[in-house]
Amino acid sequence: MLSRLLRSRPRMAVSPRRRIKGFLFCTFLIVAAYEFVGGDYGFYRTRNQKRQIELLKVEIQKMRADNEALRRHVALLENDPVTIEKIARERYGMARSGETVYMVYDRNQTERKNQ
Repeated sequence: MLSRLLRSRPRMAVSPRRRIKGFLFCTFLIVAAYEFVGGDYGFYRTRNQKRQIELLKVEIQKMRADNEALRRHVALLENDPVTIEKIARERYGMARSGETVYMVYDRNQTERKNQ
């Protein structure tokens, strides 16, 4: 019954001007949606860039902390005789006169180096 009504109903002619307006409106909507979602300044790209900025800020903070720790270590190496003596003893096996140095090596570490 509904199909009969639809068939019997006279089709109204759409003016060319109205068709052009409809086409332009649909085109505008498609272009606007593309620019919002996928364009150069689109939603996803902007969101990903904000995430990258946050990750880089965290990385910069870590690097600043590492730099500060290295600066403190350099200051100790330049000015602190206890630190200098400790490194000379541990790394280079140096000793004061009258002292005997015993070097103890971990067997597992020496085997790994030889492999």
